[in-house]
Amino acid sequence: MRSLIVKTALTAILISVPLATAFAASHASRNSHGVRAGEHDRRDHWVRTEPGDDDPLVDPMPMFIPASRLHTILAEIRAADGRIAADRGRRLLSAAEVRDLRSEEAAIHRQAIQMALSDGMISPFHYHVIEHQIANLDGAISREARHA
Repeated sequence: MRSLIVKTALTAILISVPLATAFAASHASRNSHGVRAGEHDRRDHWVRTEPGDDDPLVDPMPMFIPASRLHTILAEIRAADGRIAADRGRRLLSAAEVRDLRSEEAAIHRQAIQMALSDGMISPFHYHVIEHQIANLDGAISREARHA
């Protein structure tokens, strides 16, 4: 029995040391590419887990945000475009109404892309403004389809 416990402990140590070394190396390599400890890189969308921690010697484990605000906005714009196409296919929208709705959709799309390119990310304030514009576009699609 004692032999089994010793073998298990030894196996756990032998497995965890290379994994810990690889984990530590991956964090060291991120900081060696020009990003100082404590800073975040906008291109990677890294955020700090503790926003109030300003100690430059401490590099908290970053959290990656997989679904950005831009992706959410673009998905909602594609959904609105699908609604426009479906309503046009059912002859609920005229060609002029489709043109107006698509131009509004394109303006929202341009604004979202411009915001994302200027900062690297869309701020929460601008995200809510664009979400409100998309909600207004959805309302306009519904109104135009009802009047047909």
